[in-house]
Amino acid sequence: MDQIVTFLQNQNPIAIAAVAAALAGAYFLKTKKKSGYKYEKDIVYVIAIGPTDLQVPHPSPFALKVILFLKLANVPYKVIYSMDRGERNKMPYVYYNGEHIYDSHFIIKQLAKKLNMTNLFQTNDQERANEILIRRFIDEAVYWPLVYYRWVDEKTNETHKFFVAAPKWIVPLIKPRLLAGVKNQCYQAGISRYTEEERVSLINDDMFALSTILGNKTYLFGDQIGYSDISMFSMLAEMWTTDIPTPARNAILTHPNLVEYIERIKTKYFSVDWDQSLTTTRKLKNKSKQQ
Repeated sequence: MDQIVTFLQNQNPIAIAAVAAALAGAYFLKTKKKSGYKYEKDIVYVIAIGPTDLQVPHPSPFALKVILFLKLANVPYKVIYSMDRGERNKMPYVYYNGEHIYDSHFIIKQLAKKLNMTNLFQTNDQERANEILIRRFIDEAVYWPLVYYRWVDEKTNETHKFFVAAPKWIVPLIKPRLLAGVKNQCYQAGISRYTEEERVSLINDDMFALSTILGNKTYLFGDQIGYSDISMFSMLAEMWTTDIPTPARNAILTHPNLVEYIERIKTKYFSVDWDQSLTTTRKLKNKSKQQ
């Protein structure tokens, strides 16, 4: 197999992409057939990428949003690690009682109605407007520094941690294509077109804004956790929980109320699951070494 990988790496990029796609597709189709999981009634199945060697329950802040919501709703759920992006080519998505729901925002919004959790949303018009703006700001703006420093920046990237459960032979085939795709997304979003000084300035501004909005409150809108907290915690937790001193982590560190906020929600809702998810990753990692 090592000889095949070496041969492919010396070939035309288009040929590599075609063969890599075929091999990867065959492998993941085989994996999907072997898994043969059976959907059970009243259990929410979260389909998302993973697992990884990152020190978080899930590498996607959007999947982490859904998981935190399900914890708040006290509903049974299972995370299915998969490469199947569904009919919308978008992850995460969930399967619940015969229905697929896509996009973390609409997953939470629709399940909140089904599970009688609409109290997570603000009802006052002014607070509801602020809630929408905060969530959109976090999901659409704060997100990109996370991606950039995980995948693109040479000093801080952690791409090697995303392939721990994949067979060694397939990593050289799929990693370059995946990395190229992420780099293109960062370029299109604009984050990689800035100078490092400009990027750091934007991140510092973002964390200042979130810290100021939070103030000395327990949660963004007072003593009760809400929908915007689900978004904010999930994004900040991904940035904070790393051994690498990225500009995003450094910016969080300068605001003690953000650090306390992350740790407070983590302790309250992930006291057990946080470490259990890492144990699952290690088991899958050891299994991949045998393939």
